[in-house]
Amino acid sequence: GSAIVHIVGNQDSDLLTIDVTEAGYRTQISGNLELDLEIFYISAKNFVTYSDRVIIPGNNEEPVTWIFKYENTENRAEQYGASLSIDMAFHKVQIKLFGTMQRTWVYNYKDENYIVFEWAKVTLFPAYL
Repeated sequence: GSAIVHIVGNQDSDLLTIDVTEAGYRTQISGNLELDLEIFYISAKNFVTYSDRVIIPGNNEEPVTWIFKYENTENRAEQYGASLSIDMAFHKVQIKLFGTMQRTWVYNYKDENYIVFEWAKVTLFPAYL
């Protein structure tokens, strides 16, 4: 059989809001060595979900109809982190070391506070000038 899906908007819902605060420092240690440091904090609220699913059964001639309503959740997220990069240039070769460490928390998800995601990354990018 066939199906019809309706996604119903909600004029009373709020848009996803993400606030970002960053601070950074850059210095030239020597003629061929540069250092960048950044710290950041990000908060997000007004996540959305589809709820109030209504299924209207069909018959041999009418398709099944699914209705979903768009609405905000109580979830919030916070993320803290820092990035460090070191640029080194030697004649025609540039080497960049870059790393980011961050930690993310999600609140009000299944009525418990817990750490959802954390990671660290270090990458080496050789480049030619």
